[in-house]
Amino acid sequence: MELVRLSLRGITSFTAAQPVVIDFDSYGEGLIAFVGKNGAGKTTLIESIVASLFEEFPSRPGTLYQCAHGRDAFIETVWRTKDQQEIVARIQIDAEKRTAEKNLFVNGEAITSGRAKEFATEIQVRFGSLDLLLASVFMSLRSRGNFLLLPKGQRKELFAELLGLRYLSHLSEECGNKRKGSDQTLTTQRALLIAQQEELMALSSGGLELLRTDLALLERVYGDSKLSLDNHRTQESDLIGTDERALSAE
Repeated sequence: MELVRLSLRGITSFTAAQPVVIDFDSYGEGLIAFVGKNGAGKTTLIESIVASLFEEFPSRPGTLYQCAHGRDAFIETVWRTKDQQEIVARIQIDAEKRTAEKNLFVNGEAITSGRAKEFATEIQVRFGSLDLLLASVFMSLRSRGNFLLLPKGQRKELFAELLGLRYLSHLSEECGNKRKGSDQTLTTQRALLIAQQEELMALSSGGLELLRTDLALLERVYGDSKLSLDNHRTQESDLIGTDERALSAE
């Protein structure tokens, strides 16, 4: 993914009516540096790239609205993929009403409708997470998200995302949730079975046969629940093992 162009208006000190446009393609290949006095807006320009995708400036506290001015502020970035697709991420901001419209375009066609959740999902699919960005290709002014400073568990999670192995973690988590559900079902069924057994012991012979039928049915349900729990435990163990082997191999 290659950054082609950055455009913005009404963001921090860039309050002129005419948008600021930086066309990175026009500079050609090689290193590009922003040079200026303190307060000139160098950090704003660089971190606006992140804000256009994840709606926040890594080194600035507060919300996007606190960094914007007026009712017609915006940040837009244009990206080029390896297969020459053009992706445009644009956030239109009304700082007075504290509202924002977020859209993503691929080759000129809108793939979102302005809704925040929809935008965030598409960004995650195409660019990964903010944590991954801060821990890899983007270094924020205050070293936020520095990979080496993160806890071991978070580094492992980001490494899995980078290698495209996150789906294994998600499957493992989902299987773990199913296993917990089966655990609860089994506990409930066990309690009912014990209660039925105790009731059976106290019953006279008149209702004994009916209760035996109910007990047999409950035992079958209990057996099915136990089998389901064993299957979920096996699946969870297999997924965890696959995830760990994949990470170790890399």
